[in-house]
Amino acid sequence: MKSNIKKVETCCNHCGSTRYELVTTGVEHEYDNTTDDVFNVVKCLDCELVYLNPRPDLSELGTIYPPNYYAYHVEDGYDAGQRRNLYYALRYNGIMFALQAALSYFFPKGANIRVLEIGCGDGHMLNCFRRVRAHHVETCGVDLSSQAVAKAKAAGHQAWAGRFEDVAVPEEAFDLVYASHVIEHVPDPRRFVLKVRQA
Repeated sequence: MKSNIKKVETCCNHCGSTRYELVTTGVEHEYDNTTDDVFNVVKCLDCELVYLNPRPDLSELGTIYPPNYYAYHVEDGYDAGQRRNLYYALRYNGIMFALQAALSYFFPKGANIRVLEIGCGDGHMLNCFRRVRAHHVETCGVDLSSQAVAKAKAAGHQAWAGRFEDVAVPEEAFDLVYASHVIEHVPDPRRFVLKVRQA
């Protein structure tokens, strides 16, 4: 547990204003090995965007997303017995149905699709994409954790370690970019979305 992690003052990402008011404060509530710092949630006085200010510096990403972060160990969490139980079957049959329906909506049956998952963790969701039968899916991912990326690579996915905004992923190479529970974690959503469009 760290205290007084490095933080940076920021302006509103939507309109650039530096005028804000405090909405509330909060602390890390999921992990006991990150930081005990109190964070300010503020609202822009010009456009009403709500954001953290100051926010953790990029150098603290390893603190905020510790080695035991859930997305780095999803596949480790299921043993052979658990994969045979009813909950697992219902959950993953539902995921597969939704994936196949979404891909079939956007792509013709049998199409070759190259997918990039931002925040791929250990490759768990990429494994689901690869199991889609109505299309031929090539799976790629990017994640902050080099250990999680190593697991994704070991599972047969192409993957890059680092922050998506900084990693040199190929441009105009992907048919679909998937990012679940990611946008709320990025410091500059505009820059993030622009890079997604280039991928």
